[in-house]
Parts: sequence; structure tokens; C-alpha cells
Amino acid sequence: MNEANFSRTVKEVRFGAWTLDPKRQSITDGEVTRELEPLLFKVLCYLILNNDQIITRDDLVNDVWCQKYVDNNAINRAMSELRKVLKSDRQKGLVVKTHYRKGYSFFLEPEVVYQDIIPQASIAPVTKQPTDSQVSAPVSTAKTPLRRFTQWVAVLTAAVLLVGGSMLGLSYSSSEPSVVVEETEYTEQLLSWIPGRYMRAKVSPNNDYVAFSFLPEGTQSHSLIIKELRTGLEKKISELGINFYPLGWSADSSKLFYRMGEGADCEIWQAERNLTDNSRFLFKCDEPIERGAGVGGDAFVYSKSNYRGREQLSVLMNYDFATGEEFQLTSPNLNSFGDMFLLYEASLDSVFFTRRQYDSYELYMTDMEGRKQTKLYESKTPIWELSYKSDANTLMWFCNATNRMFEFSMDTYALKSKTQLTNESNYANAYPLSKEQVIAVKYPYKHDIYELNLASATLSPLLVNDEIKFSGFMKDEQAHYFALEHETWLLRKSADTGLSSIVYTIGSPLDSFPLVNFDIRSGQTLLGFGEQLMVFDEHFETQFSIEAQRSILAADILPGGDIGYIVIDEDQKNNQFYIYSQQSKVSKRLPIKGAVWFAHLNETQLIYLSQKNTLHYFDLSTGLISDEIALPQSSNTRLVTDGTGEIYYSNGKQVYHMKEGEWQLLFDLVDKTVFSMHYSTERNALILTTLEGANNHLIKLEAATTQPPSI
Repeated sequence: MNEANFSRTVKEVRFGAWTLDPKRQSITDGEVTRELEPLLFKVLCYLILNNDQIITRDDLVNDVWCQKYVDNNAINRAMSELRKVLKSDRQKGLVVKTHYRKGYSFFLEPEVVYQDIIPQASIAPVTKQPTDSQVSAPVSTAKTPLRRFTQWVAVLTAAVLLVGGSMLGLSYSSSEPSVVVEETEYTEQLLSWIPGRYMRAKVSPNNDYVAFSFLPEGTQSHSLIIKELRTGLEKKISELGINFYPLGWSADSSKLFYRMGEGADCEIWQAERNLTDNSRFLFKCDEPIERGAGVGGDAFVYSKSNYRGREQLSVLMNYDFATGEEFQLTSPNLNSFGDMFLLYEASLDSVFFTRRQYDSYELYMTDMEGRKQTKLYESKTPIWELSYKSDANTLMWFCNATNRMFEFSMDTYALKSKTQLTNESNYANAYPLSKEQVIAVKYPYKHDIYELNLASATLSPLLVNDEIKFSGFMKDEQAHYFALEHETWLLRKSADTGLSSIVYTIGSPLDSFPLVNFDIRSGQTLLGFGEQLMVFDEHFETQFSIEAQRSILAADILPGGDIGYIVIDEDQKNNQFYIYSQQSKVSKRLPIKGAVWFAHLNETQLIYLSQKNTLHYFDLSTGLISDEIALPQSSNTRLVTDGTGEIYYSNGKQVYHMKEGEWQLLFDLVDKTVFSMHYSTERNALILTTLEGANNHLIKLEAATTQPPSI
């Protein structure tokens, strides 16, 4: 289903000579103002919102008329009337285009205008009243103009939900103010010791309860458990063959929202905290919902994926379960991963969310209408959970990529402190109760490197050990992979002895998430991180480097030795594609827009993936771009080529091979998920870096000692 209504944050929409006012349902060209009847207004909004595609008559019937059948004459009349309304002395050109036997499209390029921006630095702080109550900060709304996949541990918690880091190889670009870092050791206390996998811990607003999903060892179904943190008492919901996942709590901590089932059987429910009273069914979810919370008496705010038909793109929705109505709170940039719900704070009557760009995480707050959006902070590292401390008027979050806790002041709208955990443990998600106490889930995955032989379609292990690794590839019959050690990215290679050695030290994860490609023809290895590309010879000596000036999404060594790479453009709307010539030392821009990944298909053709999740061929000799090639539905895309015209694709669980223009299933990984995929010419195999579930624990971290601060 396509979007049919504008968000309440939209102030106006400009196209051609016209300006549309969604609230008044009128258009004006400066001389003429026309009110639109409801049907024509809805059709116009629908065409504008879906201006990047051809709208069929079935689309109009399903999404605008919302009926099973509408007479063709009714559609013809509506389109004819709309065209008449959109003509004036100032607007004489085509606005709505007819595609013979296909449908309609919006011909002009619309400009969506949101509420006026108030610069971040000028936002007035939240001032606290003498009483316990809090007042909302003066807020502003920002225009919505892809952040790279995730940093290492955080990615995998959401690995089946987001675009892969190995494919996008995205980096951070925003700067972070200098704040004193306190190094603190934390002790770990087990909160639950039954063997199995603990996931998606959600702490109640009053910090008294934690809800989590639990998969007991040897079973196949996730249970839902609520634990009282003070007494250790647990309540459980479970049913054979059905998975349960907590989403979030009501503002008063009395109720829990949870999801049960998968796919077409996915449903959202509300339960009392004791789990003994009857649960309340709210609605069916066409797309998996991962997080949300109750706001007010009968409202539920949550993150909804597949916004504008794009699987990786999410948007905030406000659902009234008393009436069954819902409306859109935010309007994320289409060239991003969208908006992810974090927290509803009742004392501020505000929703906090993170807008996930390719190269940053932006922390926002908004009111319950979505009209007033304030950008609070831009982070280089993930923000997955957020807590509010009323006594200090601060927000807190824990970054599991760096084991670092952040405290953000709502008085000064700036970072107040950073606390570095000196623990060696890895955590999947963590919720700060305070600077001294954190509820966390230990990392529930293990990583291995496998070989999928293309001739026999068999899977066999290449490297299996406890060392964390990413983006495995084969070079000189040795497995190479990325490891993260003490906040430093390392490229390692394995040895027959079972040990590994460091090939190259890349740097801090705060700077980048590295990407890699190896070209067997030249023996060259290409590494990318942040805004830099480096090319090494067969002995791993540096040959040359490229400063891209902007965050790099993807890069590859092309036939002949030139380097292709994709960067995020300045306004984050259309990614740009360049080819760097080793001979002239100059980068030339290609006429390709909105690409997020590419590879050389053969000597004269590239293949690239667009922001719309479609594949295209690009002919280097003619500059022609092919029609789109659809991919099997997936929110976890991996693509590789073998350089001779063969294309392989994985949605995370299955691996496909394109034959004669059709995707054919090559292998089903069942209990493993593909994190990255490379092709090995030496072995005629796909080298898969996988993640697989492993037993872990739900724990409580408590500060033990504090070491002298560092900058």
C-alpha cells in the first residue's frame, strides 16, 4: 500500500506555479486560490507522495477510493477534473501525465516544505519548575533533507532489519564536542541464568521492571518475560510455535505493548504488567514492528517500516487504539533509514526518536502532533535506547559499539558527560538506569566465515573461532577479515596454525565502518573508511589513496585498475557515483543517481543498486542505463558479481543466483544469517561472513571503580 496522506508536519507543497496547503486543502498560484473537494485533494496528495512511480488504476482503487471495485468512468472523471483544477494562467504545462495502458504519474518535481527551522544552537533550554513537574522545551521543526549500516555489535542486533554494512561500507561524518571521558569499571550481576538467548530488553519508565524476549536452549519459540528488578519475580507468556517480542511500556509502567507472530500473522497486543489479566488485541501489522510505547490513555507511538514502499525506511506513527485511527508523526528523508522510536517522556509530553542517516544518527524530540520537531544532537555512533533522568534533566544512552555511556543535558542542549566502560564484554543492547547502573543483554551472536561452493552448492566452514570478525574474504588462500579490538579496527588474516596476524590497522570505529574489496587480477586490495579510499598491492604496501571529501557508501576496483566509488551528496538527497582514473589521477562523475551499491559486471558494464532497492545495468561505453530489475523482497540485501556477468544475491537467509533474468534459489542457510558476502575467483565460491545465535545472559552492570578522566 502506498502513502495517501501528508504528515501533519508538512506546511506546504510547491510544484510548478502552484502551492498546496494540506491543512486547508487548497492550492494557490499567487493569483488564484482554489479549494479542492475531498476526493480531488486525496488524489493529488497521492500522486505527489508517490511521484517516483507510475500509479495504476488498481493503486487508486486500493489506496484512494479504498474499495474493492471502482468504475473506470469514475477514475476518468476524477483525473479529468483534477487536470482542470491544476490549470491556470500561470500553470499551463502538464502536471499529471498519463502512461498508455499503465496509469498516471506526477509530472513535476514537488518541493515539500516543513515548519521553519530554528538552528540547533539557538534552541532554548528546558527549564525545570520548583515542583516535580517538567515543562516542554521550546521546540522547532526541521526540514527533512543514509546512514551507513551499524557499528559492529549494534548492527547485528538489527542485522535482519537493516541494509548490510559490508555492502554499504558507510562512515560517520559529524563532529562531536570535546567532553571529559570518565573510565569506569562495571561489575556484572546475572539477572537470569536459565540457558538460552535473551533479546530486546525493555525497561519500564519507572525502572522497576524489564521485559525481554527469551528463547530457551533447545526450543524454537521466543517467550515474553517480565521481571521485577527489585524482587526478581518473573511472569511469562509463551505458546508453542509463536514468537513474542516486547515493544515498549505505557507511560505509567502499568502496561506492556508486545508483538506476537511473524509475517502475515503479526499482531500487536497490550498486556497488564502482571501478565495475568486478559491481553488486549490492538491491530495486525503488515510489517514487523520492533519498538513503540504508550502515550496518554489510548495512544501508541511506534516505528513503522516500509515507508513509501522502501523496506529499510521507517517512519513514526501515532495509533489511537480507542478509534483504530492513526496518523504519521514524521516525514523522514527518502535517502535515509528513516526514524526509529526511542522514548516517550510523560513529564515533557514529548516523543524522542533517532533519524538514521547513512553517516550519522540524529536525535530528535517532537510533540504528540509531530508538528514541532527539534534536532537535539548528531552522533557518530548508534543510539538504540534512551532514558530520561528527571532529577538532572538529562537524557542517557549507551553505545554498544564503543561500550560508552552518554549523558545529554536538556538544560544546555549539549553533551554533559561520557563514561567509558573498561569491561571487555560485548553487549547487544543496554538501558542506563543511572550512570552507576545499566540493564544490558550480552551479545547473542557468534561470527564465522563459510565457503559456499558454487559448483556443488555446498556450505563448509573456513574459519570458526571466538574472535569477532566482519567482511571475510579470501586472498592467497587465506581468510582475511575485520576485527574490532579496543576501539580499533584491524584487518587480520588467518594462518594454518589457527592463529591470526594483523595485516593493517585502520583506526577507531568512531571514524568509520570499513569496507573492503580484493581484485585477484591485479592482486590489489581496496580499503575504504570514512571519506578515504586506500589501494594496496599484493604485498599490502600502500599504492595510492583517494580523498572523497564525503562519506563513502561503496567502492570497487574496476577492470583496468580504475576505482569506482559512491558518496553521499551534500544535501543527502542523491548519492553520487565517481570513477577515479589511476592514470590521470582525476575522478569523473557518472550520470547515475541514487545508487547505494555497485560492482563491475564485466569489462564494459556495471550493475548498481538504487535507493528504491532495484538493480540496474550501466554501460560504460554508451552511458545507457537499463530498466529496473526487481529483487526478492528483503530488508537485508547482499549482492556480489564474479566479474564475468554472474550475479549472486542474499536476503540474509537465502542465497540466489540470477539465471536468464530470473532469480533462482542456490542455498538456504536456515539457522545462519549472511552478514557479508564476497566472491572468490580462486575457489569459485562465495565467502560468507555469518552470524548465528548463541546463548547469552541478561545482566545488571554496576559501577565499581572510577579512573582519572581523559579527553
